[in-house]
Amino acid sequence: MAASLQNMVGCKLCKNTTHCHWRRIVRFYSTKPCTLKRGADVDPAVSSRFQNGEFKMRKHPGIMRQRRIQVPERLDSAVNVLAERYFNQSVLEEAKKMNQQLQMRHVPLEDYGKQALRDQIQADISKQAETMAVHLPEKSQHDWITSRVNKKLKIASGHWQTFDYTGRNGLVYVISRLAKNYSVISQCLLEIHNRDEQFVPRSVYNYGSGTGSCVWAAHEIWGKRVFEYYCVDPVQDMNTIARLLLQEGEEQKQMYIRGVYFRQFSPSDEKNKFELVVSGYTLLEQPNRSERLKTIERLWNMTQDYLVLVEVGSFAGYSVIMEARDFILKKTTKDQEPEGHVFAPCPHDLLCPKKSLEKVPCTFEVDLKQLAYNKGLPDQERYSYIIIKRGKKSEGSTQWPRLIQPSVCASDHTHCKVCCPDGNLSQVIITKRKHSKELYKCSRVSRWGDLLPVTWTENMLTRHDTTHKADQSEDKDAIIADCDVNNGFLNDGTNLAWSDSFGVGQKTETNDARVDNREFNQNKDDNCKSSISDVGIQTKLDNTETIQDLEQPSKTKSEVQTESMPPPLGTV
Repeated sequence: MAASLQNMVGCKLCKNTTHCHWRRIVRFYSTKPCTLKRGADVDPAVSSRFQNGEFKMRKHPGIMRQRRIQVPERLDSAVNVLAERYFNQSVLEEAKKMNQQLQMRHVPLEDYGKQALRDQIQADISKQAETMAVHLPEKSQHDWITSRVNKKLKIASGHWQTFDYTGRNGLVYVISRLAKNYSVISQCLLEIHNRDEQFVPRSVYNYGSGTGSCVWAAHEIWGKRVFEYYCVDPVQDMNTIARLLLQEGEEQKQMYIRGVYFRQFSPSDEKNKFELVVSGYTLLEQPNRSERLKTIERLWNMTQDYLVLVEVGSFAGYSVIMEARDFILKKTTKDQEPEGHVFAPCPHDLLCPKKSLEKVPCTFEVDLKQLAYNKGLPDQERYSYIIIKRGKKSEGSTQWPRLIQPSVCASDHTHCKVCCPDGNLSQVIITKRKHSKELYKCSRVSRWGDLLPVTWTENMLTRHDTTHKADQSEDKDAIIADCDVNNGFLNDGTNLAWSDSFGVGQKTETNDARVDNREFNQNKDDNCKSSISDVGIQTKLDNTETIQDLEQPSKTKSEVQTESMPPPLGTV
């Protein structure tokens, strides 16, 4: 164990490997590490409130993620009443299966996309039929090819279909999604309440109300100050279940929350306006892009102040959320000014940097407590969301960067991956020695999804020109700095070769000789050939070369250094 730890490469600041994990490399270090300059500090307004004793730094105004969200006791007891009356033991397994299916949904393909995919699959299968010499009559061969094409098209297109929420499926949906939907929507509404304390909606419109979780979440935050809840769900059985939950499972009782109206069809978007419009998990239910945009436009036309859109925390959910975001931001008024601006999670109205740079979804996580009836599902839920506020962004509004990944708290410093107000991603390092005590404490207590209360200005970041002991390039060193490597091999026996572009060029397993080629931007540089002797990884410029030369653990450090070792950077 001690011998393997000696060859691990740790963080550049603390040389520690306890907070370094291989799986975080590509995502966490896709941006170069940088440090906030010494003059950077927390927002003066936050600092003055902290000095006056209004709050402790572990509860600073940038904290948005709640510790653990639990459904109200009345709602939990109402579910128990329905469970005793209608549920059986098999409903838990059905709930787990439904939850998995909802999480794995894909965006439905458009008609032109389906046709192009069908043509490609049909051409491949026809070519296979020729090579296989299928001896069948012409009609039978055509039927065989058609059946194979339909089967592969069904798999490749994700087999999108609308879910059936009628009858028993609606009750299964309650067990599967009620606690999660409530926690996610409650988290979004709490952010509006915490950042805009003067806002109190008198009317709430909930499209795709389902189990009525939005009604319960809004009532927990604003109470009786909300006078109207207009809930629309096209499935009448879901409206019945939501009403029974408000009646605590008894049809003879009055609804616990007053002013709730359930409808099966949407009202006119020209005559009806609501201060708060919420739509959760409905965009992926639309069959195509045109229907999604029509739904988004209707919701935006009915929005008077805030529009909240929520989807599952997958790439499909993130894609439709970004589609709605771009569609609304492109809409302008008669004066050619934007009709709205992004309130959360983005601190800017520019193109999402995770979509344009990293090709990974921007998701967040909420901690929750499951229903008393169901304790078998996970206690975390990942989701994508967008909150858009009507009107132009005010000049005095706070523009704080947001943590888009879990922070890494190391010895006397913190690694924070943040989305900045200038539209860029930055991996910020906040140290105990260089920065103020308040800023350092803020970075230690802030979690994934929180805002970092820093007044963001231009040129406040110091880029690290990090170099390895062998004077390697900064991109490779930024990756390898936190890599859990043992003599060039991962803990599972996997051998690595790094391309000169950022990221992994090839990955070969020594046992199966299986190569997993990954696509990355190839920024070639003839002067950048190098080998990393400390970890036994040899960098190659040509991706077509094999990496079998790396499988020589018997070589010593001196032998590796003498083989084609380039001069240090900056020398002739």
